[in-house]
Amino acid sequence: MSENIFTSAIDLFSQHLKSRIDLDANFIVNSQESLLVFLFGLAIIKVRPDVSNNIYIDYPLGATEGSRIKIDVYIDPCYYLEMKYVRPIPSEMNLPLPQHRGTLINDLVKIATVTPIQSLKYLLLIANENFVKHISRKTGFPLNDKSWEGRIGELVTVKTESNQIKFNFPKDLKVKMRLAKASNINSLYAVLWNISVS
Repeated sequence: MSENIFTSAIDLFSQHLKSRIDLDANFIVNSQESLLVFLFGLAIIKVRPDVSNNIYIDYPLGATEGSRIKIDVYIDPCYYLEMKYVRPIPSEMNLPLPQHRGTLINDLVKIATVTPIQSLKYLLLIANENFVKHISRKTGFPLNDKSWEGRIGELVTVKTESNQIKFNFPKDLKVKMRLAKASNINSLYAVLWNISVS
């Protein structure tokens, strides 16, 4: 399987989102993350029909504290993807940016810690320009600089963010994030990072 499977799919996924937004501007505020994960899964299958029997959505990875941890997209044998959708508020009021950044960090911790270390890990963000600008002003989540490497704890800048992290992780766990692809879809951005752990 080519490592470009997700980067190829994101182009088609972006085209589908743009078409949906053009048909109905409310699609952005009415959509749920699970619908976008499903649409991304469909884009993967269109780009790579050979993986149609190997792709799983909400793939369970075992039990922790009585609940099953699920990964948004898994392609057997070694591709994992978590998606974070920061949905705009219909009233156009300000988003709770630190809280959303905390949930993005939580998704990073999840993909970094619960998947096999040798696997290919990706984090996909779908968000408006306001949130993308917010994360660009802080440590990690590279947008212009092609990569960032450091400890997950270095990403947390305020208590609101740390309150969103639900997974325990070793304090010395180092993560490298490399920008794989970014695209602008009307008023939304799709940003894909490749994640590796050491």
